Amino acid sequence: MQPGGQTLFVISTILLGSTIFFFALWVGICRLLATAGGYRKLLRYRSPEVTHGEPLPTTDEVHFGGVRYRGRAVRLTARPEGLGIHVMRMFVGHPELCVPWDRVELGATGPRGVDVVLDGHVHMYVAREVADAVSQARARRLR
Repeated sequence: MQPGGQTLFVISTILLGSTIFFFALWVGICRLLATAGGYRKLLRYRSPEVTHGEPLPTTDEVHFGGVRYRGRAVRLTARPEGLGIHVMRMFVGHPELCVPWDRVELGATGPRGVDVVLDGHVHMYVAREVADAVSQARARRLR
């Protein structure tokens, strides 16, 4: 092998290895966030059509347990069958969900926002305006 060819091989190997390492690290971090915040406990409510529904107000910050999602990373929708939750696709391991309305409860207001309890044990904290919209949508659907 020529000296220039060997250098090119080494550089290519390093670039490919770095890309694979970064992707594996990102997937691991995203899955850790989903587990730590409780999002993975809701996986039984997976739904491929969450984005179809009445859009609810979106804020810059949503908390799942102790994990904070910023920059409008989480979008909520009101569907006839439940509360649709969509996390940006860049967060691997966060599939779209649709939690039935009878499994959505509003709790107390705290420093992180209003506590929306999902499936009886996962706490999602949102701004007051979002919680009010969720409450109104829930009331309309449960009549």
